[in-house]
Amino acid sequence: MGQFQGFSGPFPKLALVTRFLDSDDADAQAYGADMIARGAKTQRQKAALAKLNGPRKLARLLRRAAEERVVSCLCCTPRSHQSEYSQPHALQVASSLHALLNLTTQEDCQQQTGRWGIESLMAFARNVTYPQLQVLATKIMQNVQKHASNRTRLYNEELRLRLQDCRNDPSVRGMVCTVERPRVDGDAPESSHCESQPRARPRA
Repeated sequence: MGQFQGFSGPFPKLALVTRFLDSDDADAQAYGADMIARGAKTQRQKAALAKLNGPRKLARLLRRAAEERVVSCLCCTPRSHQSEYSQPHALQVASSLHALLNLTTQEDCQQQTGRWGIESLMAFARNVTYPQLQVLATKIMQNVQKHASNRTRLYNEELRLRLQDCRNDPSVRGMVCTVERPRVDGDAPESSHCESQPRARPRA
């Protein structure tokens, strides 16, 4: 049995709460994420959670919530709602973002979050409808981009989204979208362009 199998290892409580992320119960998932956000305080603890695939599991919760379109905003629901959460999975989303914000100060967690969570985090960071979730996602992205292995992933995702914005904007007649590739090991920067040519005027 490996060092972090089951509840063994130097941090058995963290290993236990990580198991909650695999549960099908919404409250259990939120509890596990919340305990990781509160309990992982040292770099050794965060590295142990990376070995337990904690960031990957948190990213999976975010992706599921986004796919099911049941994300709710913290403290932004209508006043008629007695609870500050009006949709399923809102607790998991908020707790998962707080947990990832805590974990991504450690390089192994940065790498794992970037590999499995870039698309979901970028979606939350661009969603102005839910400002508190947007702020959390943006801060996580700032941590994730510090790891060299994530720079190309971030570049590709940003380029994909900018191209999508260009295609979805019917008012675009002539636009150039530029994304500069991050410098790695002293390389010269490169830029990618997407151009939408002006529509030809109909002949009289």
